[in-house]
Amino acid sequence: MNKLIVSIALPYHDRSISVLNDGILVDFIIEDRISRNKYDNKFPLLSLQTLKDKYPEVNTILISQVGDDFNQADPLIEAIKKLNIKYNKIITLPVNEHHSLHASAGFYSSGFEEAGILVIDGHGGLDKIKHEDRELIGTTTTSIWKGSYAEGIEKKYKKIWYLPSENNSFPDYLLDKYKQEEDEWSPTPDIGVMYTTIGMHLGFPFVGDAGKVMGLSSYGKENNLPPFLFEDTIECNPSVMKNNYSLYTKLHPILGVYSDENRKNLAYNVQKSLEKVFLTRVEQTLNLCNSNNLVLSGGCFLNVIGNYLIKKNFPNINIFADPLANDGNLSLGAAKSYYYFNNEPKVRDPLSTLFLGPSYTKEEILNSIKKYA
Repeated sequence: MNKLIVSIALPYHDRSISVLNDGILVDFIIEDRISRNKYDNKFPLLSLQTLKDKYPEVNTILISQVGDDFNQADPLIEAIKKLNIKYNKIITLPVNEHHSLHASAGFYSSGFEEAGILVIDGHGGLDKIKHEDRELIGTTTTSIWKGSYAEGIEKKYKKIWYLPSENNSFPDYLLDKYKQEEDEWSPTPDIGVMYTTIGMHLGFPFVGDAGKVMGLSSYGKENNLPPFLFEDTIECNPSVMKNNYSLYTKLHPILGVYSDENRKNLAYNVQKSLEKVFLTRVEQTLNLCNSNNLVLSGGCFLNVIGNYLIKKNFPNINIFADPLANDGNLSLGAAKSYYYFNNEPKVRDPLSTLFLGPSYTKEEILNSIKKYA
């Protein structure tokens, strides 16, 4: 059996397959590039056929991020068997690994010997606290990790978003008693959900539409709309944003005015909020990790304006902004983590190119252009 590790990630969007050959990334297959349907989350995956055509026999298959429905793993395994992809073993990873996989993908792609790793996205993975007959369930929104080839990926901080309800409620004294010391539980949205909320409010319904909000923000200006962050903190203003991806327009009627000026200013305000959160979280990461190297991963770091401001405000540190920062990198993070945990000596393979797909000659490109011209 060969040394191929195939990692398949099944988040709600950006589903992907990473292939390592003896620790080296040799292929990265994104589902919506195969189906030609952006943000495709249909099942079974069309990209499995591409995998079969290129790699009919592999050593290990990892299934990561099967979401809240663990049964997604079973039909995926069934599809793999129907395609007659030969393998030595299949491993299904727990759902609470979402942020650690972002961290692993970013760190092992960076080329740093060691680094502080900041992950910010909408939310991902499951976190639980149990006490007698109570159970509090949340999902991670921001996390900080220390990465090194010698020690692996170590959690330093997590912010966990939970939705209080009659059957899902913990008073603060129980939270403080049963939560992990480095975790912060919050009932209000973090910046990723806040950004998505504004996107949906403006008529951009997909998670990937955050780039449109960023673009629109450039046309906004200082204004008198209610602030999205509470006073001088980086916490969500609970009088403005609900925790269900909507705004309190009855409390603040101006938020429901859909004039061009208001739309631009809403985008402007949430972008400025994100930039403040970014800079504060970077400072926190550098303090917790005591490193001059910084890795940025998670979907929020596709925000290039925010990334630019980090570089501008921290000119003396080395920064790697993961170019595969969205959930597509979960398959890569799982593959790299598995490889480095189970192999010695460890082959290092920093990301040097994003062009892992097919290649074409100039003649092939010109012929294609002529065909459709």
